[in-house]
Amino acid sequence: MQNEEKGYPSLDAGLFGRNLKKACESRHVTASELQQFLHLGSVQAVYMWFEGKRLPNLDNMYAISKYLGLPIEELLEEEKDSTGWLVEKGSIPDCGKRLLFYWMHL
Repeated sequence: MQNEEKGYPSLDAGLFGRNLKKACESRHVTASELQQFLHLGSVQAVYMWFEGKRLPNLDNMYAISKYLGLPIEELLEEEKDSTGWLVEKGSIPDCGKRLLFYWMHL
């Protein structure tokens, strides 16, 4: 969710696409399998989501989250660590996360 300068959260299609693609890759789900599960006419819609060019409708977004076994928020938001800071997966080693956590709680 982005555009906080507007005073309200909004959806970021690019972030959704990156998160969806990572979730599918980690679960070994292909774009074609997702297309078939959602009964879409073509796989191109899934590729448009992956590329951040479009967002699925709410029904499809909900179905995707259930199919992949994760909450919708994981598809829509950036990953945060235990301190609430935004992080990229693998960007901070575990020992660094522990040090950061201890420092934040001094």
